[in-house]
Amino acid sequence: LLARAFDFDADEVFDEKKAVFLVNETGRIPFASVAWPGLVGVVSGMNRAGLAVVVHGARGGPARTVGEPVVQELRRLLSCAGTTAEALRIIGETEPLVSHLVVVNDADGYAAKIERVPGSPPFVEELGERGVVTNHLEGPFASDPRNLRIRASTSTLARHARGSELVRDLTGPATVGDAVRLLRD
Repeated sequence: LLARAFDFDADEVFDEKKAVFLVNETGRIPFASVAWPGLVGVVSGMNRAGLAVVVHGARGGPARTVGEPVVQELRRLLSCAGTTAEALRIIGETEPLVSHLVVVNDADGYAAKIERVPGSPPFVEELGERGVVTNHLEGPFASDPRNLRIRASTSTLARHARGSELVRDLTGPATVGDAVRLLRD
């Protein structure tokens, strides 16, 4: 079960008017994507093989003008990877345009967080049975000034702490009802 709060600290416009896209390209894995009308990439989605991906904004590393946009990266993952292991292999094949976090989870329950920073290899953290991901980097770029600014000026740490507390209190496998309750808290 993968759940995500599709909210942003910066602007209310992203919290409204989402659309579900169904994509079925010849020779690729069909997938569904939740985004905004007109967006041709993916920010949240799941493919027919059961691989789910979501992106979380993050800041760290150098600014770049060349690289793969994250929405195209996730579209490529959904159309080509059937498992988290395949997604982890594929995601390192291109250079990211901007820093970000990707959560991948497959039908077997293998979940991982991938921190992407231009000019650096992906940093992967397995999430185990239960994990919480917000918008700050915890790997090699944890002390980057841009990441420290996100930690200091947004709700990322408070959301991470509260999510971790709620996940710790779960007993047994999480249900859809649990996920909805946790996301609303």
